[in-house]
Parts: sequence; C-alpha cells; structure tokens
Amino acid sequence: MNKHIGVILVNFSDSVVNFSVQKIDEMMFSGHNNVADYFESMGITLTGDVIGPITIPLSSQGHDYGSWSNKVDELVDIRQYDHRIYVFPDGTAPGIGIGQAEVGGERIWMFRHDLPDGYAHELGHNFGLFHADTDRDLGDTSCMMGSSGPGFRHFNAPHKEKLGLMHINHASNRIYTLATDNLRYSEALKIGYYYLSFRKKGRYNEGLNKKYTVGLNIHYFDGIGPTKLIKILKDGERFEKDRVIITQLSHSDGYVQIQVGEKKVKIKWWSRIFRKFWKQKNGKNRKHNGRGKI
Repeated sequence: MNKHIGVILVNFSDSVVNFSVQKIDEMMFSGHNNVADYFESMGITLTGDVIGPITIPLSSQGHDYGSWSNKVDELVDIRQYDHRIYVFPDGTAPGIGIGQAEVGGERIWMFRHDLPDGYAHELGHNFGLFHADTDRDLGDTSCMMGSSGPGFRHFNAPHKEKLGLMHINHASNRIYTLATDNLRYSEALKIGYYYLSFRKKGRYNEGLNKKYTVGLNIHYFDGIGPTKLIKILKDGERFEKDRVIITQLSHSDGYVQIQVGEKKVKIKWWSRIFRKFWKQKNGKNRKHNGRGKI
C-alpha cells in the first residue's frame, strides 16, 4: 500500500499556529521515529509534503472544521494527495478531541499538533479502520486504533488483516505455536470471529503496555465496526465461548503455545427420541406416497 499525504498547517483570522513546517515534517516524514517510518514497519509506504501555514479568512470559533478545510482546498492544489491532514492551532474546536477523520475517506482534522500516534490513529480511520475497543470505546491500547498518547503500537490482528498486512490461518482442533507479531509480515490464527495473536514490544511498538505481552491476545471482529479485545490469557488459563475452547499451555519472549478445540453440543435424550419419531413418520409417508427409497 502506497499513500501520498498532504499535511496543511492552517491559520485563522483570529488564531495562528505556534509550530513550524519543519517540526511537523520531522514528526511525519523526516525525523527520528516518524509517522511514515512507523507505517513502513508494517508494510505501508507513506510519502508527502507539509504545506503552509495557509491563512483562511474565517474565525476559529465553533466546530465547523468541514467548512474550514473546504476553504483551505480553494487555496491549495490538493489533486496530488490521497489524503489531507489539516493541522489547526492547538485548542481549536474545544471538546472535540485530538483529531477527527473520515473513515475510508480523504480528510483528517488535527486539533493538537504534537502527538505522532494521534496522526497515525486518524490515518488508520482514513484507511478504513474503526476503533479498537474493550468493554469501553478506545479501550484496546495494544492497537493504534485505541486511545492516543501511549506512543506507537502496531495495529491489532484483525486490523492488520483488514489492511492486508497479516496472514491469518484458520485454526482447527490441535496445538499451535504462535510467534510474536512484531514482524513486518506476521501471522495469527482465526477461529470463527475470534483472532488469536501474541504481542511483543519492539521498534515502532514501544507504546505497547507490558500487560499485552504475557500471553495470547484474543480479539473479536465480525468485519464491521470496531474490533474488541476479549481477553489476554496466562499460562494454564482457558477461554470458552461460542463453542470455541482456547487454552494457553506456555509462553516465552518469542512465542506462545496454545491448544484450540471446539465444544461438542450434547443432544438431549428427548431430542433424540423426537428425531427418531420424526424420521419414522416421515419414512412411512414417503413409502406410502411412492416417493422412492429411504
């Protein structure tokens, strides 16, 4: 995947940015541990330009960032860019958060300039990703699509699959050894809508909290909306839901060993009698009506 990004600094008639084009360029493209290098570590190539500041004849009051960016587009040749990031003075649109983005779209609006993982999070939205949740919105901070602030973290397994960055093997009833996902092209397992992966800190994964590295990470994702981190297993622990049984046998710094199984559904005695009665009755009708052999 190759994306060309336009990052546009924006001044208003009553408010101006207090950071330079050079600072944003270093954070996005040219400096140490920049956003482009983060995406490259997962197989996505970002190129781009930092432009501005562009002054628009509008007030910074309110939350009409769509109109603000429309006015910027009248002043800048945007045709060469796959995605556009509009960086406003810090504190613009109070209460709206660090940034906003179109999911699967082209535009991003940043209201705080100095969080690299915030830019990466919003680019994830442009690339088609929703949030990474637990029981609460943005709660899966093992993923860049969780809350911004901890630093760079690779996308979780279902998000990597959605972007074509991870090969997912479908699990069956057996023992598996999963290596860490801290690789450019890495593997995970999938059984039904459950994704199984093993996480480890590393370069461009420095923001990963240690709690995610103790064992198997189990995510649920049905292909629509946010992903959900269900559980992190420890050695000897077992996860059982929707007839899926997953047991963590052991782990080390580089791998986790698990056993995957499927719970058998027990047929009640009365169900077996009913099925036998139905087959006998249906069989007699078929013979009587001349519908062929049973």
